[in-house]
Amino acid sequence: MKTWARLVPDAMDVVGSIRVNNRLVLLREAELILHKNVPGSRDGMQAEPRLLEMTQGIVVHKSGDPLAPRLPVLGVRALVRNKLRLFVDGPGMTFTLEAD
Repeated sequence: MKTWARLVPDAMDVVGSIRVNNRLVLLREAELILHKNVPGSRDGMQAEPRLLEMTQGIVVHKSGDPLAPRLPVLGVRALVRNKLRLFVDGPGMTFTLEAD
């Protein structure tokens, strides 16, 4: 199985825990940088990247975990903490993430 971000969970400090899918998972200390993409493309970037505040930590699922999401997910805690707004256009199959 190919890894997404090459993170090694056991090498990251534990800062807490939460329940996900009725299962206790560890929160790991991490920095997260968000890059704005070129519209309509998965490659290339425009604008400066934004360092997100992740003081409550992130969940890093182990490879092959059947309860892990299929894609990296930016959760509600990260959206609220960083004052981000998420707009989803289901029919257009797009989303927009805005910062104050």
